[in-house]
Amino acid sequence: MNKIMALDYGDARTGVAISDLLCTIVGSTTVVNSHNTDKAIADIVRLAKENMVGEIVVGLPRNMDGTEGVRAQLCREFADLIRTATGIN
Repeated sequence: MNKIMALDYGDARTGVAISDLLCTIVGSTTVVNSHNTDKAIADIVRLAKENMVGEIVVGLPRNMDGTEGVRAQLCREFADLIRTATGIN
């Protein structure tokens, strides 16, 4: 079984949480600097490989009324970049 990586994408920093092998609890957490998107993606790819991650989820923020705003679109675009860089769906 592979681990799950959860990302909380932000303009300045991206929170990273990685599950244990049983995918029941978070085994480690860290923060990646997001000012440089290419470097942030490279750091996330490295962490995914080092930690044998098999699934990546990216948080999707919603407005108070449940609709998606600009931030949600940025997160979707970031998720697409991560998917392409890692090959993990």
